Amino acid sequence: MPLNTQIQKISEETFEELERPSNLNPSFISNWYINNAGQINGLVGTSFSGVSDSGITPLLGEDDVSLYKLLFHRYYYKRETKSNLGALGYNFVEISEGDSKVVVPRKTEIAKNLRGLSQDTTDEINRLSVNYRTKRAIPVNVVSSGATTIIY
Repeated sequence: MPLNTQIQKISEETFEELERPSNLNPSFISNWYINNAGQINGLVGTSFSGVSDSGITPLLGEDDVSLYKLLFHRYYYKRETKSNLGALGYNFVEISEGDSKVVVPRKTEIAKNLRGLSQDTTDEINRLSVNYRTKRAIPVNVVSSGATTIIY
């Protein structure tokens, strides 16, 4: 049985959101989502499970999809940061010849920007997970006496 339609769709959307990087494909993203279902469970207290031949069960809600995409974005930015930090071959920022000048960013600067994106994504994940849990919070006990309602 192929991956469920929802995971295929989310994977393709994620691939597009990251502007179709050449070192990534929707199939890799699908497998990542299936193998990392526990990450969203830990964040928001859900019980999703990834099954390699059928996707994620139960189906993800709109809020779940948003968080899941951000989790992948963070993974991708961290992966790219490591990749750029591992290749510190550039020793120049600027090349000049005559009237022509080419500016080449240092790999460490690229990695620093990717690290910033990763941190921004982590902050957004934390904000959304708090909102998610708050939105789904259910009062334990509601007592109503006349015009006053008390929630415990």
